[in-house]
Amino acid sequence: MINKVSIATVLTSSLLTMPACFADDDNDVTDYLNYTVNGMIEGTDDGTGESYNTADDGIDDIPGNKISSITIYDQGKYLTGIKIDYLYGGSVLVGNDDDSSSTIELDASEFINYGTLRSYEVDDDKSVICGFTFTTSDDNEYELGNCKKGYDHSGTFSLESSGYVLYGLAGTVSDDYINTTAIVYGEPLELEYSGIEFDTDVSVGSASTGFLSDTVGINNTNTEQSATLSVTYSETDSSTDSYSSTAGITEGMSVTISEEVKSDAIVSVSSKWSYTYDISLSYSETVGETTTESSTSSFTDSSTLNVSPMTITAMKKVVYSSTASFPYTITYTNPWDGKEFYVEGSIDNATAVSSYVEWIDVGYVDDDGCYYIDEAYQDDYGDMVATCTSTDDTSTVSSTSVSTTSLSSLNLNSIKISEDDTNWQMSDEEIQFRQENGITD
Repeated sequence: MINKVSIATVLTSSLLTMPACFADDDNDVTDYLNYTVNGMIEGTDDGTGESYNTADDGIDDIPGNKISSITIYDQGKYLTGIKIDYLYGGSVLVGNDDDSSSTIELDASEFINYGTLRSYEVDDDKSVICGFTFTTSDDNEYELGNCKKGYDHSGTFSLESSGYVLYGLAGTVSDDYINTTAIVYGEPLELEYSGIEFDTDVSVGSASTGFLSDTVGINNTNTEQSATLSVTYSETDSSTDSYSSTAGITEGMSVTISEEVKSDAIVSVSSKWSYTYDISLSYSETVGETTTESSTSSFTDSSTLNVSPMTITAMKKVVYSSTASFPYTITYTNPWDGKEFYVEGSIDNATAVSSYVEWIDVGYVDDDGCYYIDEAYQDDYGDMVATCTSTDDTSTVSSTSVSTTSLSSLNLNSIKISEDDTNWQMSDEEIQFRQENGITD
């Protein structure tokens, strides 16, 4: 007796349709590892074959794994082997691969959602598999095998309306031919990058390096003048980029985000902290992968000193260099059902820089062009400027050379304004920063 089974309605209308969108922090890609073997088969199971299910071995518990190619091997009128290759490396051979073959290749985002399984009648009691016709989500139609339409028995499946795709084939296989075939189907998963956001709540470690510079601006003109004080220094850090939560995404899924995306996104991390990076800094581009790389970077921090007419103004600039952790969240979306998946990561041991500037008038220029340093500041600046000079209305601010001292000769606790100086006083922000970093004020 010939087994003729119609598979025209594999999935019924009672199955739920896909919702439009899921904004759920608990979404996990492992939810897509469930698949079903359809109970209706094509061909005849005479009890002599061995069972197979290509999805069992090919999917390999990797969410989002899908068919990337199908190869059939045939002896003219029937198939002797089927090989299915999967996107993330799994490959399953059913039967043998000794005979002539033909292959179809699918794009990374192309799924089979409609098809026909064809069988050839070898005698009155038995039919064996002789070919397939598949239609994909890209509206491509592929035909495998030598059996002709109208000359074979067939069963048709349609998955598109219910939001499922073909995961593989299952059935029985004998030594000489593929006895039976049924479809294995499940929900499709693709991960499309939607965005990255760095958290402004930066975790900053204790300051490990300090830099102190000062300068004096002398304005002997009748208009306000300005000068720029820049501090340039080098830092070596060993930055590590890693993921704490991946929504079930593993390295095997090869889900990536480019280095440029992360470096662009981190620019807006915070208005308080300035994270400076260069091309030598390493980023983890594969979700689930941890990347660490040491690098030495040069930093420049600049401030502007505005000097009123006929005034001598001093500026002190303190730059604190700390290690910091910059947490971020990457959002991926599955376009097939709108679900969002949140990957949480962090760039640790990066360099955070904060600078504090104080300035005060320490003297003046009289009408004769003479410079006068107030008595309270004679010790600091009395020998830095000449006593008197001729007035030049076209001159701009002149300043002393900038001196920069690194931690090797400057203790962080020494970066402070003298307690008996009522004029030079730290800002409340700098005092708070020093307290948070265990630096005495």
